[in-house]
Amino acid sequence: MEYFFRFASEGLKEAAAAQAAEWLKFLRDIFARQNDYERRARLLINWVKSSRNAWDGHQFGDTIEDANAAFNTLRNFVTRDKPPKEGEKMDLEALYAEIQTTLKVNGLAPYEPPADCTPDRIQELMDLLTQDQNEHGRKVRENRFRFIEKKQDQSGEALIKQIRASFDSFDASKNGKLSPVEFEAACMQMGVGLKDQAAKDALFQKLSQGNTEINFDQYFVWMKSRMVVSLDDPDSVRGAFSTMADGKKGLSDADLHLLSADDQEFVRNNFKKVDGLYDHCGFVTQAMGR
Repeated sequence: MEYFFRFASEGLKEAAAAQAAEWLKFLRDIFARQNDYERRARLLINWVKSSRNAWDGHQFGDTIEDANAAFNTLRNFVTRDKPPKEGEKMDLEALYAEIQTTLKVNGLAPYEPPADCTPDRIQELMDLLTQDQNEHGRKVRENRFRFIEKKQDQSGEALIKQIRASFDSFDASKNGKLSPVEFEAACMQMGVGLKDQAAKDALFQKLSQGNTEINFDQYFVWMKSRMVVSLDDPDSVRGAFSTMADGKKGLSDADLHLLSADDQEFVRNNFKKVDGLYDHCGFVTQAMGR
């Protein structure tokens, strides 16, 4: 009987040990998941803190290259770096819910992570990160806008040199002035045609202010207005269209052949027609505000 009870007692212990081992295995798994949650949560929190610190007191530099670099860095953060971290936050929330559900189903006390890495704390830090990101983005935009300036139109530089050369070519006396005949020849060289002699004479009198010769400044200002368009000057743009229209109040369909197919389509779709002509003056005023 003593042997029987001793063996029976050993059997009960082994059964109890097996049950205890199963429970301990369950607890080890729960603890492992809790540890995994805390490890990953702290990695995410450290990334958030590091990202926020990188923006604190950021030096934007003094060049457009520095401004573009700051913009590209922020863009990479928003499009490449942050999305996976947002996904990790959601995965941590899912893991936390899984742990709590398992504990509740098995009658165990709920999991209480350290205060520095609770889901609420992670959400709070992510919200602060978004606020800092928005503030940093505002500074990035303002810094880039510092370098927005009116660029000088370089397209007319070669033409301006041609104007100078055309004047010099027909300034026979080299006195810095052109006679009516020399003026007409310079205009022809520049491809500027006038309707008739009366128009030529009237123009010369206007530009020379009634004198018998026209100086370079007078010639240059007029020729530049005819040949070079300043994209920020509505009068210059209107002058270009007026030249295309041969002085008419608007552009005809025949005048549009000077433009590319895309530009012709744009004019037809956007310029109002007045008396059968495309109102270029009205459109320029509307587009440029003056």
